[in-house]
Amino acid sequence: MVSDGTKFTVKVLYPEDKRKYLIGTNAGRYRRVESGMQTADPALQRAGALANIRPQHLTAAFLMAPLDLETADGVYVLDEERRLEPGLKKDEQVIRTFYVLTLLERTGNGAEAHVVRRLWFDRCKTGTPLARQDLYEDGRVATTIRYEGTIRSEDGRPWVDRVAIERVDDLYAVDVLFAEGALTLDGEVPDEAFTLGNDENLEVIDLDKRADLLEPAAATRP
Repeated sequence: MVSDGTKFTVKVLYPEDKRKYLIGTNAGRYRRVESGMQTADPALQRAGALANIRPQHLTAAFLMAPLDLETADGVYVLDEERRLEPGLKKDEQVIRTFYVLTLLERTGNGAEAHVVRRLWFDRCKTGTPLARQDLYEDGRVATTIRYEGTIRSEDGRPWVDRVAIERVDDLYAVDVLFAEGALTLDGEVPDEAFTLGNDENLEVIDLDKRADLLEPAAATRP
């Protein structure tokens, strides 16, 4: 997937029966493609939930929004939580302790607040203690991001070796794996990194040209 900040393209090469080239708008208001959804386009039917991928779902995991704890509409709560989780050995169970920072925003006259984000920090982990990030939309968890393991970048700085992004309602998940020493932090990004060709001549699905996918508000927008 690549994006120029406005439009995005997604090249799906695997599995074989879902090879597609998707085009859309980052802020596009599309109906969610669901399993078994009836559509006149067999290509879109085969693409399925992969058509729900958006750049902001991924960038939220790597380019985290700053924690503005001083805003008048912001509220935060810090607590501790213990969880029984699988250990390193087979059938092993361990208790892991987390600091959980919950960020809320006031709505209306400020009398109510709703959760927008939760950050989980592993108390026993060094280097990259952030273990999980939950992002909320309309009061529900929309994205769950898990950070696992620790590697070193080219200049020796710590980084996670696996980022697992799950969009439950969108019916898809993405695992991003990093190789030790192959990651460059704060490096130069060439212009070609924001373009994605279709040399394989994959079937093209342009979400902006799909009237059956546009939400009413988007369909009437000039």
